[in-house]
Amino acid sequence: DHRGDLVGRALRLIDEGVADDGGIARLAGRLHITERHLHRLFTTEIGVGPLAVARTKRLLLAKQLLTETGLPITDVAFASGFGSVRQFNATMKETYGFTPGELRATAGRNGGRAVADTSLTLRLHRRDPYDSGALLGFLRARAIPGLETVDETSYSRVVPGGTVTLTPLPGHVRLDVELDDTRGLARVVARCRRLLDLDANPQDIADALGRTSL
Repeated sequence: DHRGDLVGRALRLIDEGVADDGGIARLAGRLHITERHLHRLFTTEIGVGPLAVARTKRLLLAKQLLTETGLPITDVAFASGFGSVRQFNATMKETYGFTPGELRATAGRNGGRAVADTSLTLRLHRRDPYDSGALLGFLRARAIPGLETVDETSYSRVVPGGTVTLTPLPGHVRLDVELDDTRGLARVVARCRRLLDLDANPQDIADALGRTSL
């Protein structure tokens, strides 16, 4: 499935912030295809263009940061991949009909935090059934000393400019992250989701493997 593979690679690059940093031109360049062909692939396989996908991902992360954290709105804008606070406000208003401040007020967040506080906690959603014990065991057996720490309940890792800790809980995985610069948060979240395979559908995988005969 060459088209599906290209779209999958493009989605991973969007998660890495390639479209935020260099636009669709850079995204197409990384895939060694033209922008026109990339747009055609996305509209055929997903139904929308790559720019719309990148914007949706930014908005979803921004909404989560506004409702689950006290990160200032200016920091939320840059942490979720927007180029400016004005662009962030306009996009939120156009897409959802309310501003970031209005959403935060509805969520009951005061939008403040101490300057020295660089820690955030987010919920990473997943699908059931999810065998977190087996996954942590796999990671624990392969942990890199000095870089990764894994016990029976959580996984921790040093990342550029900070640390992350992932703790599987009922219905979600808790992400505790400390970063010197929150502008790298979107990449960290994407890599954590990929590390724990949180976007997979376990039931589909089980059904497919269950039909496999030795």
